[in-house]
Amino acid sequence: MEPVSLAVDLARRQAPGSRHPGPVAADDPVLAPYHVRPGVRPAVGPRTPTGLAPLDALLDGGFPQGALAELVGPRTSGRTRVLLGALAGATARGGWAALVDGTDGLDPAAAAMLGVPLGRLLWVRCGGRLTTAWRAADVLVQGGGFELVVVDLGDLPPWALGRIPPAVFVRLQRAVERAATGLLIVGPRRVAGSLAAVAVALVPRAVHWAPGGPGLLAGLETEARLIRSRTRAPGAGVRLVWTALDPGGPRPVVPETRAHAAARGAY
Repeated sequence: MEPVSLAVDLARRQAPGSRHPGPVAADDPVLAPYHVRPGVRPAVGPRTPTGLAPLDALLDGGFPQGALAELVGPRTSGRTRVLLGALAGATARGGWAALVDGTDGLDPAAAAMLGVPLGRLLWVRCGGRLTTAWRAADVLVQGGGFELVVVDLGDLPPWALGRIPPAVFVRLQRAVERAATGLLIVGPRRVAGSLAAVAVALVPRAVHWAPGGPGLLAGLETEARLIRSRTRAPGAGVRLVWTALDPGGPRPVVPETRAHAAARGAY
């Protein structure tokens, strides 16, 4: 008995009535999604910009609409700044956005300062109840009318995030595709797995202090790295710089020294 091969050749198909595979037409509708054409990138759909030029370039214009995306990173990595930038981008053209605030961490004054029109933002406070957060996100996405829905998980512990049923993300991913709404999940770690079309990780790189003594923050440096994408190869990263301003203008930025860190108790 001849061995049976389970390998699938995507370049050739068996011709009817023939024992040998024949050539495949370039426009074969069955295999068209699997064709790889060097130098040709998939079409990019509508995007919601973050207002951060390097990050928007990394994301081909921003976070995708009609898809699920993730933004992860520890504290002081710039998660909140990117989150608020995406909300501002979603409402900049007169659209509506919704924030499902898992831990009630939104500062409305900071959001308004970064250009988020609070009159066009629906804020759902969940008080740390994840079940409420996912139900709210599902209702908002299913109802439509929002360009972007953000679920902010804050700094919930890993054991709480690990107990989220996978069916939650399957349902949300299907809903956003039907409604053409962008869904961004923000937290300390990834939770949606392969159902996310895009995932960005933020990693703190440096802290800068203003002259005149430790404790006066002048800015932060963060690396944003693309760890999952359906439109480009993951692994690319960009540098983001957060600068603290005062009414007198920007303060000079100097590298952190061991003396500064010691004064803050870091050593």
